Amino acid sequence: MSPLTKSVLSATAGALIYGSWAYWVNMSDGPQMAITTALVQGSFSFVLTLSMTLILEYLYRFLGPGTRAVVYTTTFVSAFMFVTAYSLQWIAGSREILMTILPGYLIGTIYAASYAISLERVARET
Repeated sequence: MSPLTKSVLSATAGALIYGSWAYWVNMSDGPQMAITTALVQGSFSFVLTLSMTLILEYLYRFLGPGTRAVVYTTTFVSAFMFVTAYSLQWIAGSREILMTILPGYLIGTIYAASYAISLERVARET
């Protein structure tokens, strides 16, 4: 399976999972708000999964191998994810912003750290 195919499948799964989570968290605010936040969170999750890996790759290569690159790339991508997700949900009018974005943010941060560490391992092996 090609990297692009894996990324699209992962992005689709993320959109469905996090979109469903956002819908469930926001159901108490009515179906329109639940659908809106689900679409925003699902779309964001899809785009983020596709783009996050590219950002990690670029930043890691820009900074060069080492612990500093792992820490900086993970921190940057994590902060970018949080600010973007929070802003999108705020614009959408979600009253449960933190509950809506928290699962994706935590998992995304773990993914970013794991990916950056794997880039470091590959760099050390070469």
